[in-house]
Amino acid sequence: MQRVETTINLRKEAQTVKRIPLTRAITIVIFSTFLIRGLLIGLASLADLLSGFIPLLGLPAQAIIFINNLNYLVALPLGIIIYYLGQGKEQNTPFLELITNILRNRSAIFGTVIISLFIFAADFAPLIATHDPILSMIGQPGEVGRLPSKPPCLTLTGCPDPQHIMGLDLNARDLFSRVIYGARASLTVGIASVLFAIVIGTSLGLVSGYAGGWVDNIIMRFMDVLLAFPSLLLAIAIVTIQGPGLENALLAIAIVSIPVYARLTRASVLSAKELEFVTAARSLGTPSLRILIFQIFPNTLTPIIVQGTLGIGGAVLEAAALSFLGLGAQPPTPEWGQMLSEARNYIFSAPHMVFFPGIAIMFTVLGFNLLGDGLRDAMDPRLNRN
Repeated sequence: MQRVETTINLRKEAQTVKRIPLTRAITIVIFSTFLIRGLLIGLASLADLLSGFIPLLGLPAQAIIFINNLNYLVALPLGIIIYYLGQGKEQNTPFLELITNILRNRSAIFGTVIISLFIFAADFAPLIATHDPILSMIGQPGEVGRLPSKPPCLTLTGCPDPQHIMGLDLNARDLFSRVIYGARASLTVGIASVLFAIVIGTSLGLVSGYAGGWVDNIIMRFMDVLLAFPSLLLAIAIVTIQGPGLENALLAIAIVSIPVYARLTRASVLSAKELEFVTAARSLGTPSLRILIFQIFPNTLTPIIVQGTLGIGGAVLEAAALSFLGLGAQPPTPEWGQMLSEARNYIFSAPHMVFFPGIAIMFTVLGFNLLGDGLRDAMDPRLNRN
């Protein structure tokens, strides 16, 4: 009798959820908030782009853009709701456990901090920027001396002129303000293009892997054709046909990224559809679409999420490359690649005009790469340590 009671007590203790410390709970809410904020930025940009091609998406696109404009009034409450919904009665949800595992990884924490700072700077650019990013300082009160390509001027270092933390560019515009506003363009293109590529590529990969036969051959041969071209050259060709601009650059980067997610999803589907629970569902007469969406698709999410996080960094680089070549953002829009293009001939005479946009690109790509590595470790059961 005593052994039975002991066994019951041990089971009750095993079923109880461990209390999450307050500091970690706050960290989880902050992480969820910036994750939601990043998704909203990408969804709003993608909805705005697609509504131009599909008129029926006009009303839903406006709704998504309106929610995105509410900023952290939406993201923060959703982050808190996700945290509280994640605490089950017997055990935490897989999403909450995933975030907890991510926060145990130092690389993921460092990458999350970098990305969160850039997202925060992009959202509050009007408050953080010291000047209008398009306004020239020529003729402004207090501005003296030679203004174009003026080096950084800090009051702390004894500079008597008006303060410009990162100096001025060739048109005498404040470089710090342009770098802050440039985060909006780069992050928007990076996140939106990857979301678009994931949606299309995952759909194609699911159909290809599950259907097999001639459907698989047609889809995969088309993906092979796209993969045969260097991604940047193919993006340049697409933008050249569509015309230069940030939206066309976003679409081009998304198109060249589709084969990566299609092949990755197909490989996951081929292994998942042979598992026992899928075979059992087929034998019970479950419709193929239901099996594909509710049983096979969840088993393909891990590599897609990891690749998508890493892919955002690559998309930011490709957007900067297209803008550097004059095919992306057009002047006077502040965008890091376009800023590098304007200053490429002054790398020795005015290095600050190249250094600061370059550093911004480097840290953004570094942040997404570190977060992607952390996600890979957190989603791999063999590497998790409770």
